[in-house]
Amino acid sequence: MFKDRKSVGIWLGSTLPIAVVVPLLFFVLITTLCRGAWTPEASTAFSIGSLEVKWYGICILGGFLCAIALACLKLWKLYKCPIDPFYWFCLLGIPLAILGARFGSYVIGDASANDPTWSNFFDFRSGGLAIEWGVMFVVAAALIWFPLILKRPKYQVRDLTTEPNKVRKISMWVYVDAIAPAIFIGQVLGRWGNYMNQEVYGSIISSGGYKDFITNLLPYMQNGANVYQPLFLYEGIANFFGLILIYFVAELIPKKRCGDLGLCYFLWYGIVRAVMNPFRDQTYAFNAVSITVSIIWVVVAIVLIILNHTVLVNIRKYKISSTLFTRTKIAFTYNPTISSLERASLKGRELSSNLIRETNTERRVILKELLDKNTGKITALNTKLDKLNQLKNNLRINFVRTDDETLYYLGR
Repeated sequence: MFKDRKSVGIWLGSTLPIAVVVPLLFFVLITTLCRGAWTPEASTAFSIGSLEVKWYGICILGGFLCAIALACLKLWKLYKCPIDPFYWFCLLGIPLAILGARFGSYVIGDASANDPTWSNFFDFRSGGLAIEWGVMFVVAAALIWFPLILKRPKYQVRDLTTEPNKVRKISMWVYVDAIAPAIFIGQVLGRWGNYMNQEVYGSIISSGGYKDFITNLLPYMQNGANVYQPLFLYEGIANFFGLILIYFVAELIPKKRCGDLGLCYFLWYGIVRAVMNPFRDQTYAFNAVSITVSIIWVVVAIVLIILNHTVLVNIRKYKISSTLFTRTKIAFTYNPTISSLERASLKGRELSSNLIRETNTERRVILKELLDKNTGKITALNTKLDKLNQLKNNLRINFVRTDDETLYYLGR
């Protein structure tokens, strides 16, 4: 758990409006603007000449931007990590996410139902994106990108806890913990695009009271005389709670290990999809591949979380894999002269304090002799320590996220 309450407060103050207010604004905006019966034209937000801008595209874009913002703010404000590796990865990850989602839509039988030959694969405007497949493509790219980019010297750090200070590489699992839970916000907002297209709904609602409630709140769920379960809304609410619990609450849990939050995202979303998919209307029902993938997500996430707290704890002590398991620190400005003086001063004070507490008269005599002989050295050291404290007033004391602990350091 992070001890710097100011940094935690800044992080919460900058991310809670995005995580809570933005979804509420989407809900209020869409439910206010979209009244009456659904028509195909309702899926168009506005037109620029002959180009129609769809609500689905706006929701997906809003989800991407909010997810990037949440990931960057956690890396920057809470973990104190360099965020430019993630910036560059977005240029690779976003196109891969769209291509992966499109590919998955054909695999699970969504887009391939209307295009069995895959001839319109790049016609994204025709519909058909499977988000979980987009996430899998991004994860595969991240497992290659981050270990490679984080080998650069600018992202390495000197570990102040060792003597002499060792240079270590940054762990990609720190980035996983920041990026993966932030994807929830993209899935929450993206589901409203399904509503605007009158997609992803469940069975027909037979209850009179609830039927009237849904008709008044979400009129686009009515098709003819039938009103359907807003499955997109149920999934969005489940992902919203996943965002709050994993991105915010779980971050404050002590004794968690690096990688736990990222794995919890895959566990949570795998359960949500495995539960929701069987209740879809037959028009939007997927083949068995979709449910199988969701179950695989759940099983793999559970196994890796268990291993993360058992086997991988010991593996990290050895350099079996320098990119996946070694303990790492984050890069910062380091002054070896200052830290050496600090350690020498603290060690001297600790030695003096321990000797003074001894009740043996002989040791008290020895201590007095040592102090008499080294008065000049102690005075000089105290003078340097005063200069150090004066210098530290002009420096910013900060901390960084490590694998499983917090490291405090001096940074300009």
